[in-house]
Amino acid sequence: MTAVINTLKLIAPEFGTMSDDDIQSWVSLAEPFVSKKVFGKMYTQALAYLTAHMMKMSGNGDTSKGTVGDSMRVASVSEGNTSMSFNTSLYSPGDVDAELNLTVYGIRYRRIRSMCVCSIVNVGVANGRP
Repeated sequence: MTAVINTLKLIAPEFGTMSDDDIQSWVSLAEPFVSKKVFGKMYTQALAYLTAHMMKMSGNGDTSKGTVGDSMRVASVSEGNTSMSFNTSLYSPGDVDAELNLTVYGIRYRRIRSMCVCSIVNVGVANGRP
């Protein structure tokens, strides 16, 4: 698991101040969602990105600009007469993976997953004829 922690610290330096034990706890939470068999050589990187995504969504890491909920969905802010608009293009409630679009780590995890996991395609036979 040291490889996952080292990879996570490399791709997400904002978590560098967290202890290895705390990061390991997050890795353990993400581990059931990433298969060594399916991800193969990309396993360590995929697990690190998913773990970083989960940590970021929970408010860990750099929060100088607010948490993900505060900053990632805000598209613009005005001060005179107070106006705020939100970017909803990243989050689509109908998309099963919508939450992964809220952090750069989740987006990168999705990219790795799309390279390693093939969707099932049922071609079938048109009109019941070969």
